[in-house]
Amino acid sequence: MRPTFQNPVLLDDGETLSLHFNNIHVQSEMRVDAPVELVFGYTQAMMAFLLVQPQPQDILLVGLGGGSLSKYCHFFLPESCITTVEINPEVIALRDSFHIPPDSPRFRIVQEDGVNYMRHQRDTADVILLDGYDDTGLPDALTTPLFYRDCYLALRDGGILVSNYNCDDLQLATCLGRLGKIFSGKVLIIKSQTSGNKVLFAFKNYRHLPHELMMERAERLKHRSGLPMPHFGNQLIAGSRAWSI
Repeated sequence: MRPTFQNPVLLDDGETLSLHFNNIHVQSEMRVDAPVELVFGYTQAMMAFLLVQPQPQDILLVGLGGGSLSKYCHFFLPESCITTVEINPEVIALRDSFHIPPDSPRFRIVQEDGVNYMRHQRDTADVILLDGYDDTGLPDALTTPLFYRDCYLALRDGGILVSNYNCDDLQLATCLGRLGKIFSGKVLIIKSQTSGNKVLFAFKNYRHLPHELMMERAERLKHRSGLPMPHFGNQLIAGSRAWSI
């Protein structure tokens, strides 16, 4: 049986273009006059991986939406290869509306179930960004111990998993516990300045984070990107001080 998908709906008010699966949540939003800009605070927070991994060779994303993170990584990290896995062909069909780049040697969109795709990845990514939501929220299939284990194995040594959570506290606590076991407790949660989402970072084979170097990078990235990187850096550093060595 072929899977069925909720048809995405576009709303254009002349200033922003937004993607919806229902009448409650905005799935993705793009400024018409600045299509690469990260509008949502949680997407800005997810880019804080740059404080620890500033030059990733390969970035793997699960969940396309309006392509905000995929576009930004393509634009901001010209030396990185970006692969985005999206299960819904109706979402992929809207890529031109959201100014998502065409496929190329360093940028591609793969129509596939993220769980199945991740199962076959081993040591292929330096950064994994998880933002795969449907009309009901965060799918359970993207939160299982087996899926998180596959994400761990897909990361190279020193890799970082970043996951967006717009869910209740119980589901968040469950995900945090599962990732903590797989990543030997090297997990942190930060908040954006403008959204209620939580962003979780899991670090593969880290004993500690380079605090001083992170804040130096944060200042440079703030001027280069306009994102509040010192705010994110302070949260990451504060959380990592509790790590046991």
